[in-house]
Amino acid sequence: MKMLFLDESGDHSLDKIDQSYPMFVLGGVIAERSYVRTVVVPRLRQTKEYFFGRDDIILHTADIIRARNGFEALRGCLESPHLANRTVMRRLIAR
Repeated sequence: MKMLFLDESGDHSLDKIDQSYPMFVLGGVIAERSYVRTVVVPRLRQTKEYFFGRDDIILHTADIIRARNGFEALRGCLESPHLANRTVMRRLIAR
């Protein structure tokens, strides 16, 4: 059995188009359910636990960018994309 994961970005409204972000994107991934269960879910949980100290956090771009809802520890390093990248790379290399 396969699983489909979809995500969107932007505004789907055609009535009022936001000129600063005039697009809508829909992306998806199809994967075998067994692969999701045995590989993707455990690795995602490990990654969340490693970076955030818990695995129940929801990875939502708006929360990450605004350093809220569990991403408060990122405040400061998100002001500089290069600093954020170095922080993540240090964590990954240290493993």
